[in-house]
Amino acid sequence: MCNKMANSRNDFSSIFGGTNNRICGVSNMIGGGNTNLIGSLAPGEPHTDHSFIGGGRENWIDSTGAATTFGSIGGGQNNYIAPGTNHASIFGGNNNSVADSCSSILGGTGNVIPAGFANSHIVGSGITLGAGVGNAGSLHVNGLWANGIQFNPLGANPGTVFALAPGALPLFPLSINGGVLWIA
Repeated sequence: MCNKMANSRNDFSSIFGGTNNRICGVSNMIGGGNTNLIGSLAPGEPHTDHSFIGGGRENWIDSTGAATTFGSIGGGQNNYIAPGTNHASIFGGNNNSVADSCSSILGGTGNVIPAGFANSHIVGSGITLGAGVGNAGSLHVNGLWANGIQFNPLGANPGTVFALAPGALPLFPLSINGGVLWIA
């Protein structure tokens, strides 16, 4: 099947390659891949505008029931950005979904950021926020290796770097370029 602009409201949108890709909205782009969709194919639904899918297969930036803007999916397979989710990104991987604005998934598989977790970010696989896991506005990582991070839990001289045993996690803040990262 050919690539297709799904309706007449596709000003400034482009599909550069692949097969069976569709766009419904303004200023969107699909680079290639197969069966990727930006928008909703249902008549009368809001549109997805200013969004991007780089490639991959069966990725969808959805606008069924609510307009979605500035979404991006870099590639991968079966990745999904929910309706009304603005400024969200999935950079790759498979079976990942984002349903709140200003959130992102770096990659991996089976990650979920549901509604109610705006400004949240996932790096890894199998992380589902909710049911006691995570807070809005937070970073979730399967494992974190920090090289050269300075922290001072014991009043040591500035520049002292502490090495932790494998699996050991400090229960105090780490200072990173003026910000604070809490590990618990």
